[in-house]
Order: sequence, then C-alpha cells, then structure tokens
Amino acid sequence: MTKEISVEADPTEINVESGDEPTESTITATVKEDGQPKSGEDVAITTNLGTVTAVTDNLDGTYTCKLSSTESGDATVTAKVDDIEKQVLVDVGPSGGGTQGG
Repeated sequence: MTKEISVEADPTEINVESGDEPTESTITATVKEDGQPKSGEDVAITTNLGTVTAVTDNLDGTYTCKLSSTESGDATVTAKVDDIEKQVLVDVGPSGGGTQGG
C-alpha cells in the first residue's frame, strides 16, 4: 500500500490579523492510499509562523484547518501523515495597505 499526502493553501497571501482581508488561509491536506482518498488518518498540520486551528477530517480524504498570524513573513505550513510530509508557503503581509519593498 502506497500512501501519499499533498497540501494546498487558499489564498497563498494573507494579511496580519488587523482588519485587512484576507486574514486567514484555508489549508487543505489530501491523503491518498493506492491512489484512493483516505479518511480517518492522523494528519498533523503545523506552521513556523502564526497559528493553525484544529485539523478537521472531512471524511473524503481531505483535512482542513485555518492559518492566521499576527506577524508578517513567510509561513511554511507542513502537513504530515505517518512519516510522509509536504509543505506549502503562505505569504503573510503587513496590514494597512502599505507597499511592500522588493
């Protein structure tokens, strides 16, 4: 049996929590075993910046949570099942409509 996980963020750019939308991103991990969606797994979703809510098993092979942050920067979000993990980046920008340097 071959198990795999993928992870996506929507949107991939958010603002710090202070009123400027969007302030959170929906993180969706998809687990498949032998190519078929697999629910009932112990999926952990973590981040190096901000916080994530508790993971919800949607009973269709997908697992979701929300990411938000009070600090700006690049949030690396990691989804893990067993010893398999994948990552996605979310850009957390400052609020207030200011311009970002480049």
